[in-house]
Amino acid sequence: MLWYQAFMPYLPEGGTTRDYRGIRIFKCPSYPNKQQVICYVINCWYFQSMKDTGGTDLYAPTPLSRVDRPSETVYLADNEDGSWRPIVKGYQDAELFLNDVWHPTHLPSSNARDTTYGRRVAKNRHLGGPDALYFDGHSGWVKAEKMTADMWREVWR
Repeated sequence: MLWYQAFMPYLPEGGTTRDYRGIRIFKCPSYPNKQQVICYVINCWYFQSMKDTGGTDLYAPTPLSRVDRPSETVYLADNEDGSWRPIVKGYQDAELFLNDVWHPTHLPSSNARDTTYGRRVAKNRHLGGPDALYFDGHSGWVKAEKMTADMWREVWR
């Protein structure tokens, strides 16, 4: 199950597993392509320890107790809008699984432009950086050049 599908039963708009267009909560008003329904990417970066500098893709839910610094760890951020990014409107759309962040080339400072390793976090959406939601529930703007892999790291030991 994809992260946004897990939230659908709890959304006021409802939502179905087939058509996502009626769900407004995942839409950013500043996203250039108004057909895009999923305007955010989620933290799926798994680090085994502080010595792990690259991390890997996480395929299962993580207990919140694993997040050592919730006020410093990004949960969601603005989705990049490049031509290499998929437009998601429903369950039948190709490449639904590309709305997660788990590699340094997914960060705003990257210039990579391919579906697997291309930039996934918006570089220029809000005056030169993405808005981010942190695990403690607060949100804030981050200058694109200041966003690092450590901001997505759940383990600090």
